[in-house]
Amino acid sequence: MIRDERGLITGFVIRMILGFAIMAVVLFDLGAVAVNFFSVDQNATKVAEGVIEQIATNEIDVSRPKQVRRAARELAEKEGATLLEIEASRSAVTVHLEKEASTLIVQRVSAFEKWGIATAEVRASASP
Repeated sequence: MIRDERGLITGFVIRMILGFAIMAVVLFDLGAVAVNFFSVDQNATKVAEGVIEQIATNEIDVSRPKQVRRAARELAEKEGATLLEIEASRSAVTVHLEKEASTLIVQRVSAFEKWGIATAEVRASASP
């Protein structure tokens, strides 16, 4: 008697491929969330330092809040982040940013959405 096991092997291979695909998507999302979480501080630092540099070189006037906010928003957008709040003086700038991770599943499932959003608040001071 000859047994045909092609269906059994094909089913196993299909389940393995699906399992690896699901695992790859989950690992990709976890990696994207982790990178976003750890990089948002660097992004906020770049924005704060960029704004304080523009204030120090008189490219923007600290007494004009809209001008400061526009400059900070542009720098934040270059970093892929959203400016939430900015406080600026001649000697220091405090920036509060939010950045959303580029994910496959996390940003599409409302229960997990918050996991993909990282925030940072950074203060930069002018060099003496």
